[in-house]
Amino acid sequence: MPKLTKIVAQSTNADRVSLFADGKFLTGIDHFTWRQLNLKLGDELSQRLIDKLRAEDTNGKCYDKALKLLSFRPQSSCELRQKLSKRFDSDTIKLTIARLTNKGLVDDAKFAAVWVNERLLTRHRSTQHLIAELRQKGIERSLIQSTISQLSPQAEVDSALSLIKRSSQKSSEKLRAYLARRGFGYSVIREVERQLQAQ
Repeated sequence: MPKLTKIVAQSTNADRVSLFADGKFLTGIDHFTWRQLNLKLGDELSQRLIDKLRAEDTNGKCYDKALKLLSFRPQSSCELRQKLSKRFDSDTIKLTIARLTNKGLVDDAKFAAVWVNERLLTRHRSTQHLIAELRQKGIERSLIQSTISQLSPQAEVDSALSLIKRSSQKSSEKLRAYLARRGFGYSVIREVERQLQAQ
């Protein structure tokens, strides 16, 4: 059986080490796995253990990639799955998403709520646009409906009013068409007109 002859910290990732068996590179693993398996120089490595180490290496790389994606912005589980599938197999991705979900780092319900609130405030989206965006992110229909139903009726009106303030449209007819093109429904447009007239 090959013996573990060298354990070296990786220069590109401080959380990982490279393992060498009989002087040749074997695989990389994270510190947690290294400590958990209590690997020491001179340990004999069975083929079963080598296979396990290589699987852990792949799992670790997938997890690190997912964390990097999450550092840019929150992601839905579907988005992560799609992005990770370019480099990793479905079983590895499934394990990674389960691990992230258990740690609370991936949560489609929280993602949907944050997405809706952020898009209402900064992009002034209609609920129709928000529903379409969440579908595109792979959020389940029931979760989309639950998230949208928690919005106050005034939230979409405020979003439409914010859009109008930035618009160059002046006539009522053009404003109605402008809001309709952006997915706002008749009742919201009527309420916007009522509030504008009351100002």
